[in-house]
Amino acid sequence: MLFEAESNQEFLNNIQLTFGEGADKISADLIAAIWNNEQSFTAEVNFKTLKGEEFAALFSVPIPKTEAERQTDPVTIQSIQELKEAEFK
Repeated sequence: MLFEAESNQEFLNNIQLTFGEGADKISADLIAAIWNNEQSFTAEVNFKTLKGEEFAALFSVPIPKTEAERQTDPVTIQSIQELKEAEFK
């Protein structure tokens, strides 16, 4: 699993531990995207595994427009750590 959790429950019980440096900034950017009536929001953000290892990821979410869309708003988190490491080299 992306966050090295043993189960979904372990992940949910410890989700507060998964936010890396600067992750809190995406909340304000997401609110701005909603305010600006954008279709979706994508940001590069740092997360942490439950073992404390930080990694870069893309966080993406469509901005819901209707009540029905708000009920099942999918979030995508995709690690881009290998890409970042290749860029660094």
